[in-house]
Amino acid sequence: MTAARGPRAVLCIVVASAALVGRAEPPSADTRRNELIVAALASQETLWREIGHQDPGPTNSCRELFTAALALCEGGRHPERLDRLLELGEQMQDRDPSSPTFGNFRWYWRDAGVTDANAVEFCSFDMHLIWRLHRDFLPARARDRLDSLIGRAIDGCLRHRVPPSYTNIAILNAANLIVLGEVRGRPDAAEEGYHRLDGLAADVWQFGLHEFCSPPYYAIDVQGLAVLERFAERAAGQRLARVLLELVWTDIAVNFFPAAERLAGPHSRTYDYLRGLGGLQQDLRWAGWSGVPVGKGAAVLHVAHARWSPPRQLLALAQTRFPRLVRQSWGPRAAESRTHWLWADVTLGCSGALYGPHDSPLTFDLPGRPGTVRGYFLPDGREDPYGRKKFGTGSAQHQKALHLEPFWVGAQREADALGLVVYRDGDLTGPETINLQSHFVVPRDVDGIRLRGRQVDLPHATEDAPTRIPVSTGDPLVLRKGSAAVGLRVVWARAQDGAPADVALVDDGNRLGALRLTVEHRREEPIASAGAAFWVRVGGGLGSDEAFTAWRTAFEQAVPTTVDVSSDRIRLVAPGLAGAVGITAEPPFSRTSVVRLDPAPSRAVLELDGQDIGRELLERVEPWASFAAARAAERVIDLPVKGAVTIAADAGFVLPRMAVGDDGQGRRFVWQPDTQPPAAAAGSVSWRLRVPVAAKYWLWGRVLAPDGTHDSFSLAVSTADGAEIVAGRWHLPHSAEWAWRASTIGESRGPTSLDLPAGEVQITVLPREVGTRLDALWITTDATARP
Repeated sequence: MTAARGPRAVLCIVVASAALVGRAEPPSADTRRNELIVAALASQETLWREIGHQDPGPTNSCRELFTAALALCEGGRHPERLDRLLELGEQMQDRDPSSPTFGNFRWYWRDAGVTDANAVEFCSFDMHLIWRLHRDFLPARARDRLDSLIGRAIDGCLRHRVPPSYTNIAILNAANLIVLGEVRGRPDAAEEGYHRLDGLAADVWQFGLHEFCSPPYYAIDVQGLAVLERFAERAAGQRLARVLLELVWTDIAVNFFPAAERLAGPHSRTYDYLRGLGGLQQDLRWAGWSGVPVGKGAAVLHVAHARWSPPRQLLALAQTRFPRLVRQSWGPRAAESRTHWLWADVTLGCSGALYGPHDSPLTFDLPGRPGTVRGYFLPDGREDPYGRKKFGTGSAQHQKALHLEPFWVGAQREADALGLVVYRDGDLTGPETINLQSHFVVPRDVDGIRLRGRQVDLPHATEDAPTRIPVSTGDPLVLRKGSAAVGLRVVWARAQDGAPADVALVDDGNRLGALRLTVEHRREEPIASAGAAFWVRVGGGLGSDEAFTAWRTAFEQAVPTTVDVSSDRIRLVAPGLAGAVGITAEPPFSRTSVVRLDPAPSRAVLELDGQDIGRELLERVEPWASFAAARAAERVIDLPVKGAVTIAADAGFVLPRMAVGDDGQGRRFVWQPDTQPPAAAAGSVSWRLRVPVAAKYWLWGRVLAPDGTHDSFSLAVSTADGAEIVAGRWHLPHSAEWAWRASTIGESRGPTSLDLPAGEVQITVLPREVGTRLDALWITTDATARP
């Protein structure tokens, strides 16, 4: 493993590196801005032909209207069209003050009402720039219409409850409230925006960026933060936005693969499994990191309004620091972490858990032009290994190519990774599910493919006559591309009938330049949970045939030391080059299953070669400096072997939007205040406990839950490394007085027992409904005792 550098090493790379010396200078800012405007105007012209003199089509969106208006303003063209665009936007806005979605927008013209609450954020983002930068360009009627639209949209943003884990929309929501609230004289909105920004800051400091390494959504992150950093009136807000910008761009830099000019490694959310591209390519182009031409959407204009830009040191790091190991957490669970190992000519990455139905949890990247097929795992029920079949999803029926959401867990040690997938009955219930396959897609454009040590020569294949080469469990498949190599093995594969599943290397004659290693799980009479495990190894810098042959031989002769599959657990161990890589998982293969990974996942915000540069970056300024000081001073509370202990609620570690309150009579409590407009649940209060011996405990809270809108928390109990013990909603009986209530998780009506292991654990209470109050905890070993 590469030795860790000193503090702030990420910002101390010498810019005049060899990689930079030979790199052509990027186009000037004026040239790039003109490119953006030309592309945006072309997109607007196409839209105008569709809606300029007739009703929009069913799938024309509100977002298109405002980005087209922004494009005209930026280009100084056709002011006479602006009123028509804004009139249509007005028709798509909910203008009923009694409606819960007042101020928001129908996403598509076809919609009867608001189906996607995110619409108000994207429309408001464009409206803000038009109002602030181009108000004088608007004809009077269009200006008055925009004035009314923005006034209602501010209320729509206030009503939009965005969890901080929804990173890109949480950033847009806070930014819109701040910049629109300040420019329009709405201090209530601006104040709420700053509160929500603080809540997001607390969440990132605790758990990292939830929507990790996402080509479409990192674009929204950096654009939203850049506008906030430029236009927020409070210096503290500007600083916070600037540091978050630095964090996101540092994240981009350490995960950037210059040999393919893209964000590499596992992606949390992608709509392009094959190539791993997204809106971020425009930001990379603007920053001079990529030569990919701009796209057509007017939304790319946002990149031109940033005051802050990534320093050249970050590009130097991305181009010169090899090999490097990147690890980062992306959620509260221990397995919600990712690892990415980068050479100059190949990368390998693995996520510890599945993010959702549009992620890429196990990937490799090889050199090539932007748009080259990458290597990736995909759990498939729709016979769509390449993500080409789109269907309507969610209430707005956006067209997306989603995959299944099975149980997934992965581990990685530098150049070796293991991934395990298990399919449960509930994973296969969607109407689009027609099959059950595990794919590992690989590029066809490589210098050589070897299976079981022999060269594979693929005959010409077509969609009607695909080529299928049978592969046995454990067979080594090796790809060579220049000086890089990738080794793949399916180390375990089970079909739905419990028998070994068929595996094949398939060339289905597609024009995409992709092959696939496919496990066929489907059986007519399923009686067992199907699943598969993949072992992937990469090698870089193999500049000669001799070096490649030695690397290939070592992988082909290596045998997994453990493949132990029983009714009680699945345990896998692979002999990695830098040490063993291991996974142990137990039924029921869910969020609360016992999972052990070797090496243990990182809980760093952003770790580079063993150093948490992300948390160091954050803790330079407030509010993170205070969070760190409070965490360092936090007391660990000892639980008794027998008996009970009472813990004051305000003795916990409190992060906004949770707060400590005082009823004026000496009683202090924690809550999410209900004095602000409704906001997404964010923040937390937590207590660190030391458990003397593994035992069963029961938890009570003294609470005030006066009515149906102020009567619940969320509760999580976890080990020190983030493994969940209990997690769920804590519903409380109503009472106008303070009362002791047992913790009842989910739909349980009786007290929930906590099986606590010996050692340190953490209890965390999160807000679910504003105004619910907690002033003490009581923890006992006696199931029948009452406080």
